[in-house]
Amino acid sequence: MISKYEKKNIIDNHYFFLIIFFLILFIQQYIFQKFYPNFNNLLGHDYEVYIPSLIFGKIWFYNNFFSIPWFTPSICCGIPFYADPNSMYYSIIQIIFLIFDPILAIKTTFFFLSLMGYVGMFLLAKKGFKFKNYSALLCATLFLFNGFFIFRSIAGHVSYLSYIFVPLYCYFLIASSEYITSRKGVIYILLSSLVFAHFFHAGTGAIILIIFSSILSILLMYAHLNSSLKIFYKFFLSLFLGLLISLSKISASLFFLKNFPRRYTPTEFESLFAYFKTFFLSFFIKPDTQYFNDNVISMFPLGLHEIDYSLSVVPIILLFFIFFLKINIFKIKYINVRFVLLIFTIFSIPLLFNVNLIGQYELIKKIPVLSSSWVQVRWMAVYILPIIIICGLIVENIKTGEILRKYFSIGLIAIILIQNINKDNNWYLDEQKYQIKNAVDFSLKIKGKKIPEIIGPAVLYDKSGKPKKINNNNDLFFFGYSPILCYQPIFGYGLEKLNMRKIMLNSKSTLDKNSFLIYSNKFDKKDGNFMFFNPSCFLFPKANNCLPGDTFKISEKEKLSKFTNYKKFEFKLNKFQIAANYISIFSFLGCLLYLIYHFIIFIYSLRKKY
Repeated sequence: MISKYEKKNIIDNHYFFLIIFFLILFIQQYIFQKFYPNFNNLLGHDYEVYIPSLIFGKIWFYNNFFSIPWFTPSICCGIPFYADPNSMYYSIIQIIFLIFDPILAIKTTFFFLSLMGYVGMFLLAKKGFKFKNYSALLCATLFLFNGFFIFRSIAGHVSYLSYIFVPLYCYFLIASSEYITSRKGVIYILLSSLVFAHFFHAGTGAIILIIFSSILSILLMYAHLNSSLKIFYKFFLSLFLGLLISLSKISASLFFLKNFPRRYTPTEFESLFAYFKTFFLSFFIKPDTQYFNDNVISMFPLGLHEIDYSLSVVPIILLFFIFFLKINIFKIKYINVRFVLLIFTIFSIPLLFNVNLIGQYELIKKIPVLSSSWVQVRWMAVYILPIIIICGLIVENIKTGEILRKYFSIGLIAIILIQNINKDNNWYLDEQKYQIKNAVDFSLKIKGKKIPEIIGPAVLYDKSGKPKKINNNNDLFFFGYSPILCYQPIFGYGLEKLNMRKIMLNSKSTLDKNSFLIYSNKFDKKDGNFMFFNPSCFLFPKANNCLPGDTFKISEKEKLSKFTNYKKFEFKLNKFQIAANYISIFSFLGCLLYLIYHFIIFIYSLRKKY
């Protein structure tokens, strides 16, 4: 028999805690690494967009180092790249792709982001909200397995994955508020501003308002629990610095979007009941896509990954204990009118984007950025972090011994693991349709410095003479062609905003009995122009004296040759973009140099001490 004293030693043992900590991470990786790729060497459908984009970034880095990749010849016959809100050249994900081959890069990306989210949530709960180790570990586990990150990753929504840095950002911000004037406070605020800037550079522009709302909800809860609003001074300072660092990217993206505004009918739940039922099933039990699609107004049916938030049944268990069993072992000392109003406000935000209660959709249509998004159910991601923090607060306020509280936390963690181990994820395996072989083969050419230039525009046809419907449209650039029928949502899901009439395809090549290639050479001429878009016209038409969709002129042959060989060519920026570029680079270098300077001082002090 193990005595109570020995039990206490086991549960309090730091090695025991570390074993559980890393075991949880190992189990998460064991469950989900099989999707990167699956047993058929396939990835989620939206990797069709991001794998070619990240490989282009790798080519650009080899040829041009850190120079801004303003444009890419690899898709859509020449379009803006840096200005695309989904591009991520200056991001951690791109760095991983620079180092590793595609498959290992994807696996490493999933592991690294999982680790950052896991550690970030643990630090936020323990250091920010002052939770005990096992309560913080419960919060970290809930966040590690959240479906918004995991199933977006499997589906290939790579630009959404930097959402995982939200807890780390909040931790840096809260840590900075603990130091009013010291160097540590400045260091934490600079780290938080770099993370915030990274959201833009990692392609999260489409969900930046969701990220902002998630951050705000955490800071409001922190301010309530500490009865102080001083955290918001640090928040606005961090926000200001982060916007300065990312101003170049933001400015370029807004100019691009201004030239190609998107207006789609937003998704809308038909009733409040349908919204709350979808929320309950998607977060705690099992998403019901049939019910969801039957009760929402949408352009087309949405897949499971759009509503699979999977926080497990644990939050329901905790709420069930408090509000239904009325067990007196809980002492929720933070609940008051202010707290209830705060939670109501946080949980109302996604509701207003999903159910048109008071005709607010007409207002949303007039707001930039909001007006171009239409899958409003994604706003439910705002609920993830508040629910996790509430779970941590409940466990922290159990009126019982510390040992029992720790075992209770471990028991809840076990439920999360069991629910994820037993979850049926076959839908995701079936929906993985992107064949990564082309990317792997092409990466070997890059290693051998055999990077083929872009020959010209092309379209892949099937044997019936119609454009071939495949999940590898953007892969044509691996074979030296730029797909005119590309996957680029900025031009519309049907490419309705991409003027293809200036591009002529005049050659044919049979690939096999089921497909053939229709293409042209980029130097073929039509109406005095070449067969390739001048991408500067998509972005800065006025400065370059052209219109969006104009092709390279005969006099610009050298520019076209450089462009299709992944080299820089001359074009004009507008004055605001030039200023934004300087502001961003000097802001970033200032932050970086300050951090490097104090890191060197820290290393020197350690050497002197020991």
